[in-house]
Amino acid sequence: MEVFQPKKEVLSKEGFLGFSHPGKEFRFDRVRLISELLALGHSKITQSIAELVATEVEKEISRCKIEFLSLELVSELVAFQLHELGLVRLKNSPVLHAAQNENNPFPEKDESLNPDLLAVMALQKESVQMAPEKAPLKSVRIVPEFGEEGTQYLLQHVLLANGQNAVRETVQECFLRVARCVAEGEARYQPISVLQEIEDKFYAMMARGEFLPEISVLQNAGKPGSILISSFSFSVDNSIDSVFETMKEAAFVHQNGGMCSFNFSQLYPKENGLSPQGFLNIYHSVTSSFFNKHPVSAAFLPVDHPDIVELVKAVSQKHSTNLRLTVGLQDSFFQELNRDGPWPLVHSQSGKPVKMTKARDLLAVFVDAILSGAKLDFVFMDKFNSLNPVASFGSYQTVGVEGDVPLLHHEAVPCGAINLSKFVLEGQFSWDALAETLFLGIRFMDNILEVASYPRPEFKNTASAFRKISLGLAGFADVFSGLDIPYDSQEAVDLASQIMSFVQRKSQEASVRLASHRGVFQKFTDSWYVHHGLKRRHSLITNLFCTDALASIWGCTPGLEAQVPMASLQGQLALQAAVEEHVEGLVYKKILFDESTKPEDLVFALLQAHRYGLRHLCFAKQETQKWFVRSIKKIVDDQMGFSKEYSYFDVPEDGTY
Repeated sequence: MEVFQPKKEVLSKEGFLGFSHPGKEFRFDRVRLISELLALGHSKITQSIAELVATEVEKEISRCKIEFLSLELVSELVAFQLHELGLVRLKNSPVLHAAQNENNPFPEKDESLNPDLLAVMALQKESVQMAPEKAPLKSVRIVPEFGEEGTQYLLQHVLLANGQNAVRETVQECFLRVARCVAEGEARYQPISVLQEIEDKFYAMMARGEFLPEISVLQNAGKPGSILISSFSFSVDNSIDSVFETMKEAAFVHQNGGMCSFNFSQLYPKENGLSPQGFLNIYHSVTSSFFNKHPVSAAFLPVDHPDIVELVKAVSQKHSTNLRLTVGLQDSFFQELNRDGPWPLVHSQSGKPVKMTKARDLLAVFVDAILSGAKLDFVFMDKFNSLNPVASFGSYQTVGVEGDVPLLHHEAVPCGAINLSKFVLEGQFSWDALAETLFLGIRFMDNILEVASYPRPEFKNTASAFRKISLGLAGFADVFSGLDIPYDSQEAVDLASQIMSFVQRKSQEASVRLASHRGVFQKFTDSWYVHHGLKRRHSLITNLFCTDALASIWGCTPGLEAQVPMASLQGQLALQAAVEEHVEGLVYKKILFDESTKPEDLVFALLQAHRYGLRHLCFAKQETQKWFVRSIKKIVDDQMGFSKEYSYFDVPEDGTY
């Protein structure tokens, strides 16, 4: 069999990829295919993309056991892979060759991407078959059974009521409503007859207590135009347009049952314009006028913002119980802590220091706020943003309202969790059953992205571009108890790491499987997954968000929390670090302390969390105890070495300290 050599002209009327004599056959040459793809001059076809396409084409050829190839077959295989990556659109003919376009057989896509890259994939690929038509299943519905606390929570917060606030649906009807709504997300990819089967699977998974979506889905699924995602992110700058547009969008989110998380890093210091506290004052005034209360909200502020102390003290006040503040800590902040150095507070626009303080003084303020009961948590910025798979579109701007989901500007991520306690059977952990639930749960959340409504087009565009989902877990401590493993032990740490590693691996496999039917996320070619050859449906999957509400329904422990406090601070941090190693996003773990906890314990926990390389740290006190900033500053100094009193002062004009 003749093996044709490529002509010098990469693109010609005679053939694709330089092969002349259409109709002749040849053997596959991976190196040459990569070279010719790069020579196409497509701005998005990088070395990594070319290698990925060649690998997928080679897999398909190997799968079909084809030794000799026709030009038409290679053209179709390559075109299909480029289409799958969102770089071209398939023409009416399944065979794309150079004669269709004498300049470029694979023109670049325009910037207005399709809502989904692979809506037609199942019709094009031989290995993926559409499900056959079948009659709807007439299955016997499982009756959900929850404990008294779970039933009460559903009655008070979830089940639909009539105009007189009388409950008008059962738990079973609620789950049927949710399953039916979410199953409609299959309509683009499956025959209508299959939707009933998927609905039954979704319902059974919830009724068995194995999986539940976040509360907003349970409350709003099936209501026209209702929001199914709880947290929406906004980055606010100092322009009047930005401030009042954000106010309007946030009010609409609250009106529809959502919550808002704001990034204030671009707001000016209070001396130069609208400060973070000034924004919150206006925001609370506006929203409380419409909703008769302060809506649950969150704010993010870096530790080098001039108003950081003012905002931390504000969230320490009793009237700020509906506001959570996340402080972004850089590695350089911990360096200054270690050497007791000065810490610059910089102007958001000029980037120049406007005030100086001591890093240890700031740490003392943080510890005092935590001990006073403030909703204050921390993100370790360098580690946090180093794991952003789509960093080319910007760094993470904030986290969810519970401090638990990493978010870009104008982003909202659907959340759902698995109840691990359901997979301990007769002293054994059921890995196979967990794997099945993982796949179905990820499919459930992918469907939420299809059926969800958004308050603004920007949120929908971001969701379509990155298709992030947040898969959480609850019941770790119940698993330990069911297997007779002490919570505060190395054995528990090892098992938690093993479970999370399994969840991460199987979740990624599920996302790849979904991508083979439904397509990769739109911005896949600009993500780091290209370099790893992982054709995923979602840019983010595993993210252990706050599952307190879902755990109340299930009657299990939320997330990584213990059944009976208190585990040691060291043990709690070690457990979080072991799990976070296998998580793509954040791990929401409340580091619990009680009235016996001393300030130096919290200082130790914060420093140890940074040493462990954690991305997120959240404290939760059990009982109130008042400490004073001045005494805490002395404790911080005692923990880290002697320091003189060091307060704010203006930066000298010469820029020296």
